Amino acid sequence: MTSTLNFSLWVKEGNIDDFSYDIWLSQNPNITYLAYPDIELMIWLYHNETLSSYFIKEGEVQVPIYVNGSEITCTFTVYILPHTGSSNGWIGAYYLSNKSLEGKVSIPLTFFIKDEFQWIDKIFPTVNESSYYLDGIQVGMEFNDYNGIAELGYTLYCWIMSTAQGVKILDEA
Repeated sequence: MTSTLNFSLWVKEGNIDDFSYDIWLSQNPNITYLAYPDIELMIWLYHNETLSSYFIKEGEVQVPIYVNGSEITCTFTVYILPHTGSSNGWIGAYYLSNKSLEGKVSIPLTFFIKDEFQWIDKIFPTVNESSYYLDGIQVGMEFNDYNGIAELGYTLYCWIMSTAQGVKILDEA
């Protein structure tokens, strides 16, 4: 599956930490919150945030993507957060783009969903990808204020999910 987002970001006051995909995988398809051994996969297309020492840098991957119609190879640095918040917290897998991506950006979503398990396996060798359900895919922004003021955002012009069998437009302005 390929996912294409056509988006723009804007900042008047504050700071964009990330604009990203937020994907939940769990061993129960009927969850409303994550807990260990559930996984939150985040693919940061744009970011300014520096990750804390709790995140374990596992490596880098070269991924062919399309930006505004042109194919490029983008490097994503992979971090694993073993437990979010507590020992019972879920597993976080983070792919941070080395470029600030904006515009019409197409990524091979299936690649990221499958690839994360090789990195998670380095910390949790008993995690078995075949026992997970894909619970949800969201896109959005995390941000911080300057002195209590945040005036920023994004415009999502279109979101297209496509497979070899066809295309599904999820949101179109």
